[in-house]
Amino acid sequence: MKKKKNEFEIIRTKERFFVGMKITGPYSRMIELGIYWQLFFQRISHIKNIVHPEVAYGITKDNVDTFTYFAAIEVEKIEDVPKDMESLILPPQEYAVFSYQGNPSGVEQAIKNAREVLDSSNTQRLEKEFWMELYEDGKFIANFSNSIISF
Repeated sequence: MKKKKNEFEIIRTKERFFVGMKITGPYSRMIELGIYWQLFFQRISHIKNIVHPEVAYGITKDNVDTFTYFAAIEVEKIEDVPKDMESLILPPQEYAVFSYQGNPSGVEQAIKNAREVLDSSNTQRLEKEFWMELYEDGKFIANFSNSIISF
């Protein structure tokens, strides 16, 4: 069943392992994400132990003036990380899951709306933790509006 706007579910995850490409910098560098995804997809065949090849993740940590973003894929275990890629281990934790389908230009507003919904629902949001975008079609495509993005 498709979630309505402003609906979310809470899920608990186990420890998870990822391998991907990382970009860190001021928010002005976010325009480079599409390029990082293209480079990542060109090199994905070099990653070992992929859990679901059709599922890609954008994993983000926000700070006041900077962000860290991984274009990544989940792996069973971290082994022989390809050159120019990094591994990331996320501990077990709870996530609030929202879904968005539409023009990629609306993602930023959808994320802002999700944060407001969480804040008004008395759900604790851990500011310093990573959050994830899940691309179930296995692709981050900057102009593809049919993808459902869960975050």
